[in-house]
Amino acid sequence: MSTAAWPPLSAPDLRAAEEASLANELRWLLSSLQTTLKSLSSGLDESLALLQSSSPSTLPLSTPRSETLKGTITRLGPLVTKASITLHLTSLPTTPYTLALPASAPPFPLQALSTAATRLRECLDVVDVSRWGGDATSAPFIAGQLRLLQEHVAEAKGALTGPVGGREAEREAKVWLRESIEPDAFEPALPSNLALHVHVVDASVVVTVRTVADVEAGGAAAGLGLGSFGFREGVARALGVGRKAEHDEAEEVVEWRGKEVRVREKVRVESQDPSLMAALAKLAALEHTVLAARRALGVVMGEDEGEES
Repeated sequence: MSTAAWPPLSAPDLRAAEEASLANELRWLLSSLQTTLKSLSSGLDESLALLQSSSPSTLPLSTPRSETLKGTITRLGPLVTKASITLHLTSLPTTPYTLALPASAPPFPLQALSTAATRLRECLDVVDVSRWGGDATSAPFIAGQLRLLQEHVAEAKGALTGPVGGREAEREAKVWLRESIEPDAFEPALPSNLALHVHVVDASVVVTVRTVADVEAGGAAAGLGLGSFGFREGVARALGVGRKAEHDEAEEVVEWRGKEVRVREKVRVESQDPSLMAALAKLAALEHTVLAARRALGVVMGEDEGEES
């Protein structure tokens, strides 16, 4: 069974009718997208509020099934304002060793949260321009704004999830070499052989502690990785009969604060942050909404799916 127009339309009239219908559909879609943009603005405001909450969030830190690292860390918006961490590591001056960031000390930032907040403000600017500052009846204009909005939302989401590829990508990036906390941020100051890195991965606050040893400290034996690692341990490693590496960076030599070092001990703890988890979930939903709007507009504009990306 088929459907046909009666009386039959000539080819030119049929094309004109199709174009008029498509123009009407485009006008309706552009009008409805204004409602979508208003909803997106509310969701972006809520996400930004979660990142910049004025209420402090205190998170527990604990290594599973061991006492290697225990403590708490307090986040207020994008800043770490307080921390108390107790470490049981053999390469520290004493065991246990306590790191303290009292409330009276200057806070230090979580760069990922600052980046995410900046991208969300840019998203809000894009939405405002789309609603009030440009031609809301122009399909190419709205399509460009939606593309820019999707990019900013994806970047904000990426800041909260961390590098694509998980822990392996995180290790390869070696961000800690650039972003380790300055020694004088804590009271007392951090030991010279301790690298403390605090960052965000998958909406969790991650604290990674590394103790390092200068590979040149042992003079002529440094080529075998001796020195601070001990003579017998270095010879055993050179002969291939040493004990199995205790962490994934044990065999690497890196440059840290102007010196070539090995990571002697490493401990990594993740603490899920409910506010960041809620913000990440909202951003995922917002990203889906923007993508659906782009696809709908692309179909009505006659764009191929490949042209939307």
